[in-house]
Amino acid sequence: MSQTTRSDAQALMPEEVFDEFSSRMTEQSAIQQLARRAPDMNRLQNRVPVLSVLPVSYIKNAGQDHSDTERKKLTKLEWDNKFLNAEDIITIVPVPDNVADDVDRNIWDEALPYIVESMGQKFDQAVTMGIDAPDAWPDDLLTGAAAAGNSLTLGDALGDNADPDIYDYILGEGGLYSLVEEDGFDPNGNVGAIRFKSKLRGLRDENGQPIFKRAQPTGQDVQQTTVYDIDGVPSFFPKNNALDPDNGLLLTGDWSKLIWALRKDVTVDIFRTGVIQDPDTGDILYNLLQDDMSAMRVVMRIAWQVPNPVNITEQTEADRYPFASLLPTPPEG
Repeated sequence: MSQTTRSDAQALMPEEVFDEFSSRMTEQSAIQQLARRAPDMNRLQNRVPVLSVLPVSYIKNAGQDHSDTERKKLTKLEWDNKFLNAEDIITIVPVPDNVADDVDRNIWDEALPYIVESMGQKFDQAVTMGIDAPDAWPDDLLTGAAAAGNSLTLGDALGDNADPDIYDYILGEGGLYSLVEEDGFDPNGNVGAIRFKSKLRGLRDENGQPIFKRAQPTGQDVQQTTVYDIDGVPSFFPKNNALDPDNGLLLTGDWSKLIWALRKDVTVDIFRTGVIQDPDTGDILYNLLQDDMSAMRVVMRIAWQVPNPVNITEQTEADRYPFASLLPTPPEG
């Protein structure tokens, strides 16, 4: 007797709808906007190796006389046990049947933006803080920065400076930017907690000029999201709580060194029977048949990785990381 497979029970999102979905998804995720997107994984791929050693060029006949017979050296590319592992992010939307019947527009079309927003939040929080992250994904950015010695805690001394201010923590010697630079990377983006914006507005450089200011807008789109910068580095403060101020205040780094990829088999299911349980307590929240409800389940599969390639500045991987973090002052007691 044949079994019903996953593909039999699910409807794959059409290619054109997938393109719109992935575009909306990127708009709702600060991490995806900043990081580098790898080619989409096909529907049969669960993991893809990631390049961990960059090509190194050389000059033929270096330090010796010209020779037409000198054998050419090889350039080495390595995949050092770093993979893009696609994991599921699932959203379930229960809707009473009478609500769906009473609206003029398709209720599921109305729900899609909120589904995408929720998925973007879950992805961002998993990447930055490790919230609900599967074991197959790498350490979150706060953990990775701490492991490489790239974390600073607000209120602690900074080198010989026993009483640094926020300017020192970000731009001073030994600050976040310098920690990233000393590991061989250039900061090109900041992600901060919304609550931290108020602490940045009063910062001034040695000439009394504010270092936290609106970035120059591109084009004439008056509805464009306001982007700030700190010393010319674009800075984002996502409203989806991508960085919770109790866990981290600011993440800075070279976001081109963080890559992510979607798998193309986003699935959409409509259920008219079944129960929805609280994943923590097991309590039944909805019984679709008895409550006259329907539910839409959207499953997206996404992967991310920090290859952390070797560079000339810092060749020890344990001491090298393309991100640095500013952490909040620990609560007393």
